[in-house]
Amino acid sequence: MVTGLDIGYGFTKMVSLDVNEVKKTIFPSYVSRYIPNNGHGSFGCDYEVIKVNGKDYIVGSDMESSTRIDLASTDNYLAIIAYAVSRIESVRKTLILGLPPQAYEGGRIDSLTAKIREMDVKLASGRSLYIPPIIDYVPQGAGIFFSYLTGNGGEAQDSNVAVVDMGYQTMDVVTFSGGRYRGELAKSYPLGAKALYSKVRDAYVKKYAAYIPEDSDNIVEILLKGEAINHLGEKREIDTKSILNDFYVNKILDVLGKYVNFLEEHKIELDKIVLGGGGIAFLGNVSGAEIVPEPQFANARGFFEYGMKLQQ
Repeated sequence: MVTGLDIGYGFTKMVSLDVNEVKKTIFPSYVSRYIPNNGHGSFGCDYEVIKVNGKDYIVGSDMESSTRIDLASTDNYLAIIAYAVSRIESVRKTLILGLPPQAYEGGRIDSLTAKIREMDVKLASGRSLYIPPIIDYVPQGAGIFFSYLTGNGGEAQDSNVAVVDMGYQTMDVVTFSGGRYRGELAKSYPLGAKALYSKVRDAYVKKYAAYIPEDSDNIVEILLKGEAINHLGEKREIDTKSILNDFYVNKILDVLGKYVNFLEEHKIELDKIVLGGGGIAFLGNVSGAEIVPEPQFANARGFFEYGMKLQQ
């Protein structure tokens, strides 16, 4: 069966065909080498341990010793992949992953693919995990494009389309011309959901003279949904609409303006701008652009669609 796996700095998203049913899975991109009490945490909490190349890991749990995924740390990266593959119940045949545009090159792809194929994975029970024989990489953002094409009957196949992948740290923009990926036009900008979350934290401090910890993004996300949080019996909320519209959207439009100018220097006239990624999830609309459905899952869904075509 086919699996599309989008490993992000904040969360890992997976779309897979599992026993004739398309399933979506999401978990935090946290990895820990610390195994508390042989896999049993405090207060009776159990942690699932996965062994990769002889090393024990706990994945997806925000433990004290856990770290966010970093592609430069190949061991942690492999642990994320192993854990994701272990969630698939049916026969594992095809795995499609993404790489940031600036990291998408043949040598890196060959090296990562070889490491995935060669890794030795064992579950907590001691059972070995079977790795899909077909592994392929596509540029991050391409998944959003494939997802968009599927949802629009391929109508943009012959157009010039800029695709924005708004992640936690960066805003990556890629262009497709006539359905072809233009790697030389890929750009990455230092604007992501982290900038939005920081703005919300600043507004919260200003209103309540209290700080939202850096490891409590879930609290920020509640506020961004327009909901109140409960602090010692007191309901607290802030006006995040103005932050989203006056700050975040304006920042995105500013970057898009720079990218459009960059394309014009290369004699490319855009027909459409498509937005996706977890950093877009809180936006209702952006002038002059189209947000794909379920933007946080768009890359994983597009990777899945690409994998399904490979099997045809």
